[in-house]
Amino acid sequence: MSIVAIQDALEALIKTTLPSYVKLSDAVDVADNPNIILNKGFATAIGPAVREQKELCNGLFIARSFTVVLTNTYNASLDAETRKDLEQALAVDQTALMLALEGNRALSGTCTNAVYVSDNGIEYIVDEQYQKQYIGIVSDINIQYIERA
Repeated sequence: MSIVAIQDALEALIKTTLPSYVKLSDAVDVADNPNIILNKGFATAIGPAVREQKELCNGLFIARSFTVVLTNTYNASLDAETRKDLEQALAVDQTALMLALEGNRALSGTCTNAVYVSDNGIEYIVDEQYQKQYIGIVSDINIQYIERA
């Protein structure tokens, strides 16, 4: 399986599960994205990998970390209930995505196993004017696959 196919399958799962979300252009520095797409945005990033010590005929068995970022709008001047509603909505969307991953752990046949590992909880995304305008949640996904020549 190729790392490209795996990332594409992960993004397809996100698009299917959260169809109102738009792909962010920058997964590493989320605040660098245009503000318009931070309203219900997502991104994936390829993280570090380790070689698993499994005997295979051909290929490397790899466990690689992928990062999934979800963002949504936020306004610091909102009342407490509206703020809570926005944060809960983002957490609910993230949970829906992790449950969809649990139901498709082979990512439609592109890997041997994909599992949700952890997330950072709700964080505030600060723009260049140092204003809290968006919230985000970053999830760590561990994906195991066989890389062949």
